[in-house]
Amino acid sequence: MSSRSTSILLIIAGMIIGAVIGYTITPTGVSQQEYNNLLNENKALQSQVNQLQQNLTTLHSQNNELTNEVNQLKQKVSQLEGKTNTSETIKLAHSNKLGDYFTNASGYALYYFALDTPSSGVSKCAGECLKIWTPYYTERIIPPKGVNATNFSKITWSDGTKQITYRGWPLYLYNNDTSGTTKGEAFKNLWWVMKPSYTILLSYSEATGLHLCTFEDEGIYYFAKDIPRSGESACTGECTSLWSPVPGGVIAPSSAPAMNFSSFAGLEGAPQAEYRGWPLYTYNEDGKPGDTNGDGYKDLWYLMKPNYSIMIAYSSNLSTAYRIAGNMLYLTDGEGFTLYYNILDSPGYSTCTGDCLSLWTPYYVQNVIAPNSIQTADFTSFENTLSKEQLQYVGWPLYHYSQDKKPGETKGEGYLNVWYTIDPYNPPPAE
Repeated sequence: MSSRSTSILLIIAGMIIGAVIGYTITPTGVSQQEYNNLLNENKALQSQVNQLQQNLTTLHSQNNELTNEVNQLKQKVSQLEGKTNTSETIKLAHSNKLGDYFTNASGYALYYFALDTPSSGVSKCAGECLKIWTPYYTERIIPPKGVNATNFSKITWSDGTKQITYRGWPLYLYNNDTSGTTKGEAFKNLWWVMKPSYTILLSYSEATGLHLCTFEDEGIYYFAKDIPRSGESACTGECTSLWSPVPGGVIAPSSAPAMNFSSFAGLEGAPQAEYRGWPLYTYNEDGKPGDTNGDGYKDLWYLMKPNYSIMIAYSSNLSTAYRIAGNMLYLTDGEGFTLYYNILDSPGYSTCTGDCLSLWTPYYVQNVIAPNSIQTADFTSFENTLSKEQLQYVGWPLYHYSQDKKPGETKGEGYLNVWYTIDPYNPPPAE
């Protein structure tokens, strides 16, 4: 019942009650019979008032019931609208190889591009790239349950193309995918499915090459003074004011295999991530996406790349022969095992034959990936006396020493006064 109807009933009831009250006052000079008649009329009216009050109470109860029914209907309508409005436009899929990754509403995988810079508002995919990759866009961003919607945003290209981003990284569809496939994974080692759980990503620039980075695209580094797989960090004291350990529990793109990540008890016992045994750090002076200001810092800090074949390490136990005083840097392979040269060798020629080869193993990789501070062009190869390819640095053939059983060992240094580690920045002139 409406509030207007209720008000009218209350007015009528008030008028009746008022009339009853008026008649209960016995006027002077009224006979007993008339007075009794008035009393009877009063009782009848009182009965009517009681009935009206009872009816009014019933109407109130009915009104409350109707109100409750209306509210319940509104709630059901709201729930139905909510279910309609929460159809996910971005979903999660799972594969045994890749784990959970984002897809569009139709199950097509969403990727990120290592050349992009997150939060820049632009995409580096242009020209021929757009024949293979399509910027992903949906007007309504409804992510999977448990994924923060505020991590998604929209950008508009200069030509008006719109695109969805995740934590600043533009998202793409691979045109050769079908629903449920991830054929674009690791495409040209620049494209990977986007996961909500990444803690480390891979980034690329012409200046740095492919390297590990944070989700904000700030560089991740290794420290030449660390000894890989030692379970310790050499960054202590003042060092920690500039360099921060990368937390353990890493989830990274497939081009940086999960088996290469591990952790150890680092600063104050907190798990610190390591890659191929090298502790990982971020540089506190990297303040914006794309920063790699720590690369080459004091010739001791280098971006960590997922596929190093040559690295730079440091040891205080090296001989000073053929070295500039104080420079204790040397070359290693990608696992941290020391590389040596023989002063009797010459460019394109190895003197290590016969029994020598039982102790010294020629080193060769087809694709040289090294820190940015040294030139990959300084690494060449030649065919040695075993008719096998061997790598050389500025003309010096490179070897492993069989007695170095762990990364960081330099037991071959000074052997027979002809075998030495090689200084990456000041190698002896090859003859």
